[in-house]
This record gives sequence, structure tokens and C-alpha cells, in this order.
Amino acid sequence: MKAKAKIKNLVLLPGMDGTGDLFDDFIAALPSTAKVIVGRYSRSEFLDYPELLAVVGKILPDEPFVLVAESFSTPLAVMLASRLPKFLAGVILCAGFVVSPLGARSVIAKALARPAVFRLPPPDVILKRFLLTAEASRVKTRKLKNTIRGVSPEVLARRAQMILSCDVRPELARLTVPVLYLQGSRDAIVGRKSFQEIRKIKPDAEVSVIEGPHLILQCKPRAAAAEIMRFVGELSL
Repeated sequence: MKAKAKIKNLVLLPGMDGTGDLFDDFIAALPSTAKVIVGRYSRSEFLDYPELLAVVGKILPDEPFVLVAESFSTPLAVMLASRLPKFLAGVILCAGFVVSPLGARSVIAKALARPAVFRLPPPDVILKRFLLTAEASRVKTRKLKNTIRGVSPEVLARRAQMILSCDVRPELARLTVPVLYLQGSRDAIVGRKSFQEIRKIKPDAEVSVIEGPHLILQCKPRAAAAEIMRFVGELSL
């Protein structure tokens, strides 16, 4: 019988902004024993998923760790995990997907995912409708808006195109570590079909539904931290 793993390392991979700055509240909600490593991508230089693999590979610890990936980074986490990196104990996909979460709407979305669109300041109402909640504080909304505006529109547009074109189902099929899928019950971007697609390929993938929006780690940090640490505590080496 395998011994319970005493895993302290969490490697966090950010959403489409790529900055890692939006993890602050979630990190604060984790127990003090957790060791957090945050992946950060360039704000001005576009790198595709294979290139980002090299970036993330450099920050992986030399002891047991769990990958916690958010939205844009979830295909990247699947790609990385399929390579069976040493010391990887599990993968957590937050609002994740292995193919475009928009399905047939991807064609229209690709046409709209242009730098010009991302040069416009995102209205608060749009941020609250699709990423946060109607009740999101002014401080939280402003931080999200400023973070998005701090990234090159060209980079954001090309990352959006990557999301809409991704297909890492073959890589998911090669995963041998446990997978937890964290889903916001009111996610307006990544729907339940994304997890259903994952479950078809990996039937033993676990799902945890938390009341909240797409940015579940930002809007429900305590609930998300509790579910993640429960999952981590059950892992075996």
C-alpha cells in the first residue's frame, strides 16, 4: 500500500493574463505550510504552448508537487503532465479544457480575437458578467482590469487564438497521475461540456463544483483552497 504523500509544493499556472498577479487572495487562503511557486509569462512577448512548456519546466521543484492550472494554462498543464515530470503527484484544472471551450462558437470568437479588441479598456459590466460576479468589489474589479491592461493586446489576442485552437486530448489520455477538476457553478465561459470531454478520456478524473464564476480562485479563494488541499492530502506517492 502506498504511503500518503506529504506534498507541500503547489505550482500555480495563471490564466490568460499570464502574470500570476491574480493569485494573491488564493495564496493567502492556503495553509502556511504550503510552498507556492507561481508561473509567470511575458507581458510583451508571445509564446505558444510548446514554448511555455520550457518556461514552466524551469520552475518545477526537486520534490513532490502538484500542478494547479487556471483556464488558459490548463492545456499547458496537461501537456506538461503527459511528459511525466519527476516528482509530479497530481494535476488540478481550474475552469479547464482540453479543446476549445466555445465549441462551434469558436469560429466567431476567432474572428473577434484581434489586438484591436484588447486595446479597449474592458468595461466593468463585462468583467463582472463573464469573469467575476455582479457583487465583485470595486477593488477586485479594478485589479483585474489593471492586470489585463498591463499585458500587450497582441499577446492577449494570440493567447485567445491558442485557446480556441487547442486540442490536447491525446496528451490527456497519457496522464497517469490523479486529476481534480475545479468548476465554478456559474462559469459563463467554460461550461460543463469541457469537463464532460475530460471525463470521457479520463473517467477517474474527480470534479469539485464551487458556487461561483469563471475566476473561481479569485472570487472564492477559501473554498477553492479547501478543496485543493483536501485533494492534495489524499494523494499517494
